[in-house]
Amino acid sequence: MEQLKILHRSRGRVKSALTRIEQTIKQRENLSYARVKAILNEIDVQAAACEKILVQIETEAAKESPEIQEKEYKDGEALWVRISELRCEAHVALTELQPNNSQDVPNVSTNDSANSLEEIMKRVFTQQERSLQASRTKLPQLDLMTFSGNYTDWQGFKDMFEVTIHNNKSLSNVEKLQYLRSSLKGDAVSEIKNMATTSDNYETAWNKLKEQFDKKPQIATAHIERFLKQQPVKEAKISLIKQSYNVYKDSIEALEKMGEGYSGKDVWLVHLMQSSMDSETRRLWSQEVKRGDVPSIAKWFDFLRRRMDSLEVYGETQESQASKENKGSYSKKDRNDGTIKAHHTEEAKCLKCSQAHLLFQCEKFAKLSVENKRSFVADKNVCFNCLKEGHRAKDCRSKGRCQKCHKRHNTLLHEETSSSNSTTSPAVDTHKKISDSEAESTKKDAPKDTPVSVHHVASTTKMILLPTALVNVEDASGDQQTCRVLIDQGSECTLISEACAQRLNLRRHNARLAIKGTGQANVGYTKGAIDLNVSSRYDKHQKIAVKAYILDKLTSKLPGRTITLDEMKHIEGLTLADPQFNHPAKIDIILGMEYAWEINLPDKRSAPGYPIAQLTIFGWVLGGVVTQKC
Repeated sequence: MEQLKILHRSRGRVKSALTRIEQTIKQRENLSYARVKAILNEIDVQAAACEKILVQIETEAAKESPEIQEKEYKDGEALWVRISELRCEAHVALTELQPNNSQDVPNVSTNDSANSLEEIMKRVFTQQERSLQASRTKLPQLDLMTFSGNYTDWQGFKDMFEVTIHNNKSLSNVEKLQYLRSSLKGDAVSEIKNMATTSDNYETAWNKLKEQFDKKPQIATAHIERFLKQQPVKEAKISLIKQSYNVYKDSIEALEKMGEGYSGKDVWLVHLMQSSMDSETRRLWSQEVKRGDVPSIAKWFDFLRRRMDSLEVYGETQESQASKENKGSYSKKDRNDGTIKAHHTEEAKCLKCSQAHLLFQCEKFAKLSVENKRSFVADKNVCFNCLKEGHRAKDCRSKGRCQKCHKRHNTLLHEETSSSNSTTSPAVDTHKKISDSEAESTKKDAPKDTPVSVHHVASTTKMILLPTALVNVEDASGDQQTCRVLIDQGSECTLISEACAQRLNLRRHNARLAIKGTGQANVGYTKGAIDLNVSSRYDKHQKIAVKAYILDKLTSKLPGRTITLDEMKHIEGLTLADPQFNHPAKIDIILGMEYAWEINLPDKRSAPGYPIAQLTIFGWVLGGVVTQKC
């Protein structure tokens, strides 16, 4: 915001210069031909300065609220119109003061001087009208369809925009980009809001929108879901029957227009079958169906056969059992208002190098041989699966497994050669050490280098970037609200701010829990709980059901300060879950440990000295130590 104020002052100086020019032009009796020529040059100078300032203002305003962006756009538009009108008035004045012997005046007979002057004036005004039309940024009002990111609206919006704007050769690319911006809202406008309004950026912006939303499988799914979710008509009212008629008819016609394959039975049956599957199977199926593919029954059953073969080889997941246990524990605690559920965010202290990061993020630990890693983990009483203290691998709540062999240990501890027939194999010895050390740990105090628990590291001496994501949460009306989530693997429950809960307006359940933070200090009591449907902004089929406890205030803005991205090459080209992760902003939801592991996908990027990028169902999130280079 401070940078915007500086730019506003620069824009104010341009306005002052234009005011002086305007007053000078109005005093025609004091003007000369040479003076008007100088004024025109000055207008060009101010126009060039104005263009640079407005581009910078647009870039800075993109970081602010939509209201501020709209205001800055209108102010810039008005300033360009003013410059164009002044330029036009100056040209008129120049024509009036033009000497008779000027080379710019065409040869005319003295007998027709009145007609000649009229012809000259007509030519001048025609030229200025063209110049004004070309230079103005104020566009004619067109009744354009708006698009908010809903797949059901994409095809209609795309067809209308291409006919009206995209294929209109009389419009410049800058004008097309302005029309495009004015036609977008919600998630759709966020895709291009940080782009400057330049000629080169129009094609980039349009292609980016098509890349994100022109996906036939997702579009078909959206129309089918709209069809299936239509409420049954319970009263014989014309309005209710008409509403159902329109939804059913529009959905079927939209599928028919998508081409061969989408109007048949396969797309409906596959949708119904995949909807009954677990979240992991649905996720894998969404990856199986490519952008232009029609989801046929044959492909679906082939996928299911391969899915069953995979589970048979690598073992079934524990998701179902864990889900039952979690639901049971919640229902029990909801009935008991005296239950205390502590909430912590850990500023981890690495067991290997004592720095502020987790063991699996440690470069020194990564450089050890597998045998030495296993010995270290065993000696420190660390879980072989998640590499955290306090429990055994068999009791680990993490759903993560080795990405190489899919067994119950961390990928960093994977041994490339099998040694199961050897009685002195490192794997056997290490597990023995774990058993002995865990048995001993019940009699000893916690190790000296136990992670230090704090209530959200918003102000620490070392800058720790906590992973955040922008997600869609369904409100009471069925609309999607964008919320900012802190992914906290150290929190034992999921929390939501009172302000966010009121915005969603969902039904509350009775649940009074005491929330504790640093040093078991009381943070406050929850004011009930609500059930959330949280989905990805990029793929609405990537979603989780969450139970969140309501608290008046969660934490201060995160991160604690703005972080520069100059040298973070390892995140270039990634679809970030929170595109503004490096700017301080409020947190609406704290996603606890129960769900924090569930959303992770098996891919990550890292670079020495920079936060680690982890792929989740919401997009890429970043977390870890921020060095001075950041």
